[in-house]
Amino acid sequence: KPLADTLAQNRVVFVGEVHDRYDHHLNQLAVLRALHQKNPNIAIGVEWFQQPFQGVVNDFLAGTIDETALLRQSEYYERWGYDFRQLRPILAYAKANRLPVVALNAPVELTRKVSKGGLEALTATERAQLPAVIHPPSAAYRQQLKKIFAVHSDDKQQFENFLLVQRIWEETMAQQAVR
Repeated sequence: KPLADTLAQNRVVFVGEVHDRYDHHLNQLAVLRALHQKNPNIAIGVEWFQQPFQGVVNDFLAGTIDETALLRQSEYYERWGYDFRQLRPILAYAKANRLPVVALNAPVELTRKVSKGGLEALTATERAQLPAVIHPPSAAYRQQLKKIFAVHSDDKQQFENFLLVQRIWEETMAQQAVR
């Protein structure tokens, strides 16, 4: 059975990548095209735009702003920073086919605060912008992230905040995808 047939049976399909690998983004586009052929009523969730900029993404897809305005108004290079040319084909496909693109990621202002001081560093209003529950990671995932973090620091509290930020990104994007 072709992969697209198998994937099309699912309500949500996650296609991961290494952020700076163009071939991975082309693979995402190939999966998108195949799924779109199976079901024209799909949406694309992306990590590279933060939720407060959904309106900017919508304006770009509607053709009311150009790519330069999209990048400026979404603060793309300050907030994500990877070479946009790698992502352009996915957005071009979405625009050409009138597919919604959903900004999944949490605002960096919140994750920076958590990185420095944990969830306690957030105001009640800021905390309300994140999922109510941030589930702890599995033991295996915790160990994997511990190895990554150890390259930079051995500060145990900073690691806990780093881990929390990772979980906030994941939980926020999952919650937004469900919505």
